[in-house]
Amino acid sequence: MKSTSQPSSALPPAASFPIENEIRRFLASIASALRSSRRLQADRILRQYEHLIAHPKQSTAGPT
Repeated sequence: MKSTSQPSSALPPAASFPIENEIRRFLASIASALRSSRRLQADRILRQYEHLIAHPKQSTAGPT
């Protein structure tokens, strides 16, 4: 029975596909922008509802 797979040397390395690399960079920049946008949104929401978040009480008594 013959194997239908080609040897790995038959395919050029990924670096020889410039269009694929451009698409990867483009998608990576979109993902980075989305992460940044979500982080800013989370910061805004936390500031907006800060009055509802319980903060630990600071004790005024000195060490015992």
